[in-house]
Amino acid sequence: MAELLKNQFFQRPFIQKLAERIRSTSPQFNAELFEKAVFNSEWDSLELKGRMTHIALALGNHLPKEYERAIETLSYIVHEFEGFDGMVFPEFTRLFGLDHWLVSMNALELFTQYSSGEFAIRYFIQQEELKTMNKMLEWSQHSNHHVRRLSSEGCRPRLPWAMALSTFKKDPGLVLPILENLKADESEYVCKSVANNLNDIAKDNPDIVIDLCKKWKTSDSRTAWIIKHSLRSLIKAGNPKALKLLGFKAVNVDVRNFKISPETLQLGEDVTLEFNIHNQGKEKANLHIDYIIYFKKANGSNTPKVFKLTTIKLEPGQKETLSKAHEIYAITTRKYYPGKQIVEIQVNGKVMAKESFDLTI
Repeated sequence: MAELLKNQFFQRPFIQKLAERIRSTSPQFNAELFEKAVFNSEWDSLELKGRMTHIALALGNHLPKEYERAIETLSYIVHEFEGFDGMVFPEFTRLFGLDHWLVSMNALELFTQYSSGEFAIRYFIQQEELKTMNKMLEWSQHSNHHVRRLSSEGCRPRLPWAMALSTFKKDPGLVLPILENLKADESEYVCKSVANNLNDIAKDNPDIVIDLCKKWKTSDSRTAWIIKHSLRSLIKAGNPKALKLLGFKAVNVDVRNFKISPETLQLGEDVTLEFNIHNQGKEKANLHIDYIIYFKKANGSNTPKVFKLTTIKLEPGQKETLSKAHEIYAITTRKYYPGKQIVEIQVNGKVMAKESFDLTI
């Protein structure tokens, strides 16, 4: 079993190094008391983000009480703490710096270059939306790709592990100019964030994203990649406008001989899907093929989860046999229940075949 995330980050060597580096900058900092405050009786029960907040609060209790002095100390050493561990620096900023907007913006601009301020910046957006979004628009043209990425990632309406930005779920108007600046960014890291932001927006405002992607259609490979990945949830949902935009129009195809094996399986085993697909039309068919598993719920109903199978092109009259093995294994984000699990084959947004298998626990 994979090690828990909370036991991969914020471990004792990191805390010890952080304490020693702060003490080397500020001799009055009591490294021993700080470490004791971090690894208190609550530590083992805290999850990953809870530990991040816990460390930042402990910093607040042991760094100088004047926020500007505390930020100056952290700014001096932040370059030595990269990756997820370094996110305690932005977390400190949001916990203690909401009433010090300019100092905090400068701090986040620095801190995000070594970890990410995507969680912290959302609290400043919530408190001073227009002012903070104007700063993020400025960041979208920053020379450092980590800062440009923050300008997009930080205002995603549905950022995972973070509070939703309900204002932008209703109206993403302040987000779009930032994405416009980044639509052909030279950094893959930034482009991925832009696509994820648009994918978030599409869940509440699909037509806004589709219209924007139509406007962006270009020969630029980076923008084309963003368009494709920003429409992924709409494609899985079978949205006809999104499918058409990516070249998957209505076609005359037939799906036959859909078989699932084994018909009964246990948790941890593979289920194999196999079927024949035939282009009965007179034109080449560009096909996006998904399969949907309707997993059994505790109340006896079934809830769908869409999985991509493949994209293929079939000449007129061409037939293909496709198969896919899907492992039904225990994951933290889904609880399985025994009984009939329904499977559908979806081609260019249209369900073409349906079968089921029985799962035993």
